[in-house]
Amino acid sequence: MRDHGRPCGLPTLVCVFSLNACGGASAATFRPGQVPRTDGAVMGRVQVFKGESEVTSACYISFTDQWDEPTGQQYSLDRSGWVFMSLPQGTTYLSYVNCVVWNGLTYWTRALHFDVAGQGRTTYFGHVRFHLANRDLEITLGAAASGLATVPVTTVAGAAITSSIALSTSSAAAAIEEGENRVIVQDISAEAVRAYAQRYAVAPQLVTSLALQPRVKEREPTFVTRGEVMSAAVDLGALQLTWLGLARAEKPWLGFRVWHRVQKAELENCRDVALVLDQERQNFSATYEAKPVGTGLLESVGAKVDVETFQAMGSARHVELELCGKRYTVPLERAKIAAEIATAYESALAALPQRVHAEPSPSAEARPAPAATEQATTQEDVSLPSKDAPATSAVASPDVP
Repeated sequence: MRDHGRPCGLPTLVCVFSLNACGGASAATFRPGQVPRTDGAVMGRVQVFKGESEVTSACYISFTDQWDEPTGQQYSLDRSGWVFMSLPQGTTYLSYVNCVVWNGLTYWTRALHFDVAGQGRTTYFGHVRFHLANRDLEITLGAAASGLATVPVTTVAGAAITSSIALSTSSAAAAIEEGENRVIVQDISAEAVRAYAQRYAVAPQLVTSLALQPRVKEREPTFVTRGEVMSAAVDLGALQLTWLGLARAEKPWLGFRVWHRVQKAELENCRDVALVLDQERQNFSATYEAKPVGTGLLESVGAKVDVETFQAMGSARHVELELCGKRYTVPLERAKIAAEIATAYESALAALPQRVHAEPSPSAEARPAPAATEQATTQEDVSLPSKDAPATSAVASPDVP
């Protein structure tokens, strides 16, 4: 690693009394109308904190290219931290911070980079705040324990931390976390434009290229895919509802299954199943299976649904499931998953080598009389899960999940 960490290539304490004596670029030396054709104007704000104390005006920053070679002079920060300068067009890294403070303070990273646009445009790289650990106490104690007459100049966090990028609490900011050190990059471009115009009496043609982009949090899957089966369980309290999609060339199937407990005497009253979308009721032909559980029955109800109905649940404002004359509200975030399954189901079918149109929905089946349900009653070869762990995604029948 090249030694860009010391201002002017001199020991840090040589510059302690006068930063300007070390030279370098600054906001005072930048002229918007004198940017070389191969360069581009750059603006942003940098603040540096050592522990709880801001030390920005005692710091230099350095920019490098992809080979870690300097792309310009070290830039001397003033108290405001605003950066106005020119740099070569292309990818640039804000690699080094070097502060002339007691015990020294330096920081190096390859995680902060942006693209300099050039061609008359001004690239804004963000508001970068370096919150660096204050090691003064431990350095002083260490020096005293070693019997040293002087306290050595030290560096802070001189290690690559590109693997430590994480989201900050603000969606408009990103952060690097490394031990006690933290670097935050935030977009305050409106404030930057005002500072530029106030200083140079002209508004910049701004291009934003933040030095660190917030990482987009990956969305957790809303449904499970196992082979050709897509499923998502919805807990409705007394009912267990599962959206299902079976994407296969022969007899594809899209619909839902409900598991619920019912008394034998009530079975005859549970003849219909329906979905209610924004007060519009849609009845479905269903398949049934029931088996004895304790003093009642555990019943499984399966219904085939068209793609359009599933997709409509994605924009519905209220969704209910109706069974046994009772309505159960389906949470909207769970109803929307049905629309996602429909989209995935359609895509999966389209990707099959030979698509065979789905069989028409089966006609409604007559229910067995209550007395006939002492043993498991199965229609269309539909198997039930165990009473302890209802299966929410397994498909036992070749025709109906």
